[in-house]
Amino acid sequence: MNDVNHSYTGSGWRFVRLLKKALTVLVLLLLVTEVGVRFSGLVDFPIYTVESAIGYIPTPSQSGTFFNKNPWVFNDRSMGTESNHILKIT
Repeated sequence: MNDVNHSYTGSGWRFVRLLKKALTVLVLLLLVTEVGVRFSGLVDFPIYTVESAIGYIPTPSQSGTFFNKNPWVFNDRSMGTESNHILKIT
């Protein structure tokens, strides 16, 4: 077996420490960005389903608020309203 010495020189260890610090900062930056985007409400938008007859239609029974101030809602029939009022024509 080859017994290879994998010791780093002084500058090699500095590079490894710098790389670890850079990766740690990158992970923390991504984490802070993710939390900020979620709390600001940027990721709260309706999900759409593909229907062959009409194309894209909002998935039924969902609601949310965009930017935590603009509410949206789709009922169980994928209509943009909270209630299911049916008009009866007599």
